[in-house]
Amino acid sequence: MAAIQKLAEQLSPGTRVRVTQTLRHQGGEHRAAVEGEVVSIRRDPTGSWFANSRRDKVWLDRVTIRKPDGELSDLVVDEQTQIEVL
Repeated sequence: MAAIQKLAEQLSPGTRVRVTQTLRHQGGEHRAAVEGEVVSIRRDPTGSWFANSRRDKVWLDRVTIRKPDGELSDLVVDEQTQIEVL
């Protein structure tokens, strides 16, 4: 089962979550967390023309959340992403 299908089974619009992503770089790693309500969960193409995959696109799993101040954050979910239901 694809990661996005598992997410969709666990989360629904309106669910409050904390999404923590780890960004690895030469000097170590950086963690960033965002909290808010799930707006949508989907798989979207990147628009990359050189990907050589299905329909010549790279497909990414995405979660859109609405922060308490109303700002929308569109997050790419990968194997390093942690999503916690609040």
